[in-house]
Amino acid sequence: MGLAGRIAVMGKSKNQPDMGQVMTAIRQRVDDRLDRLVPDGGSRLESAMRYSLLSGGKRIRPAVTLIAASNFGADDEAALDPACAIEMVHCAALIIDDLPSMDDAQMRRGQAANHCVWGEDIATLAGIGLLNRAYGVIGTAALPAETKARLITTLAAAVGAEGLVAGQEQDLRDSKDLSGVERLEELQHLKTGALFVAAAEFGAIVGGADDERLAAVCEFSRLLGLAFQILDDLLDTLGETAAIGKDVGQDEGRASFTSIMRPAEAQERAERHVAAAISAVAPFGSEGREFAALAEMVLRGHRERLGSAIPTAATVTINA
Repeated sequence: MGLAGRIAVMGKSKNQPDMGQVMTAIRQRVDDRLDRLVPDGGSRLESAMRYSLLSGGKRIRPAVTLIAASNFGADDEAALDPACAIEMVHCAALIIDDLPSMDDAQMRRGQAANHCVWGEDIATLAGIGLLNRAYGVIGTAALPAETKARLITTLAAAVGAEGLVAGQEQDLRDSKDLSGVERLEELQHLKTGALFVAAAEFGAIVGGADDERLAAVCEFSRLLGLAFQILDDLLDTLGETAAIGKDVGQDEGRASFTSIMRPAEAQERAERHVAAAISAVAPFGSEGREFAALAEMVLRGHRERLGSAIPTAATVTINA
């Protein structure tokens, strides 16, 4: 039985999990654990770290970890700290991404960006602090030493000079010169998709998945990450700050999916990536339904945030 079954919050059909309720439960568990893993010690640095870490967020990446681990047979608690480590890295990346020397964003998750409250110096240190805390959380998790070593190696590869950091550097310096959707997707896989894939790998490693199932869930996350980035580009182009809780127009002057194709085409491409992601886990049978429901929820959530600005595109049939 997968995570949805264990939480016992099923939808109208016993075969289809109610991901809205599942995600509410996951967010609560992750938020509670993050609060304990990064306690308020009263220092300015810790307050800055907690300011961004506990500011809400969709918690999609830790959800991928928890759903994967559960579906591969791990105890729910075994994957909770690794899932929180993934979220810490994601939050650190957001803090750094918003800095004046990067995107110079003023708002994130419906509140002032970290550097706007704590200053650029403290925000930078808060990002570094969260990144390092993530490794510490993995190191002290109640898991076999070999498992923890694999998790640390996986995360280092996803974040480093061949992953997230490389994607951010290319986005800052080279993206305006990119031509072609395939090249742009390569960049966005580094910047966004690498951590999505790491989240899936975390769950699969904790759950002891074999190589075939590990590859399948990583492909699911790779495609979901690409879809997520395309939809985020649509929000940046068509969304409103008040509705989405962060600055818009941040991609101006850089290559983005909405700068190299019409919004309707970008929307359709995102939908096709979601459909392909669901197909990647179709061999899992009933255990793949939670992955499918999560992917559909991501797509639906972006549609709702765009509201009347959503582009008209051909409807892509998604079979769960």
